[in-house]
Amino acid sequence: MTARGRHAATQIPTLVSRLVDSSINITAPVDAGLEIDLTHGYNDPLPDEDCGIGTTYDHCNNQLYGLDLDPSAAWDGTILAPMGGTVNWIDGDCLGILLDDGLNLTVCHFSTFVVEESQSVCRGLPLGTSSKNHVHLNVDDRRTPGLKQPVPFSDGIKFEGESLEPSDISERDQRFDVFPIDSTTYRVAVCK
Repeated sequence: MTARGRHAATQIPTLVSRLVDSSINITAPVDAGLEIDLTHGYNDPLPDEDCGIGTTYDHCNNQLYGLDLDPSAAWDGTILAPMGGTVNWIDGDCLGILLDDGLNLTVCHFSTFVVEESQSVCRGLPLGTSSKNHVHLNVDDRRTPGLKQPVPFSDGIKFEGESLEPSDISERDQRFDVFPIDSTTYRVAVCK
């Protein structure tokens, strides 16, 4: 899936606290105990540069606050559900999990899927296998038809218990001191 065009600075949301009613902890999409590093962070390209979803410079538009997570060499390539919800869509090498609060969690870089659209998933359920040495995660708000407002991992939405607060909009490929971090996602065979 490729979307090209410039993205505007006005797309940077500051309304996360209004979007999230309670604290959500999204965990790494790999087995517990594996160390993960961040290979690509928020805001790349910069707001006045071309955006190409599916290219090197694709942390823009609804993926503005995307994280590319690189698990340690011990990773077997299985991508686990980092949060429970419903598989809302599958497109190309990505899928979207509709979270209980109505937000969308995008997980990308699959070579195979073992889930299907409309399937309920729980944290730790295998979703498929990876096509790359990293996994992409981002959250966006699709509750308003036609909009995909990017949502950072901060305020009410945390990644592995950490708030990843965005910095200045002019800072490219924003990284965070919490990385490397260990996954806390335990693999499950079936949801209870």
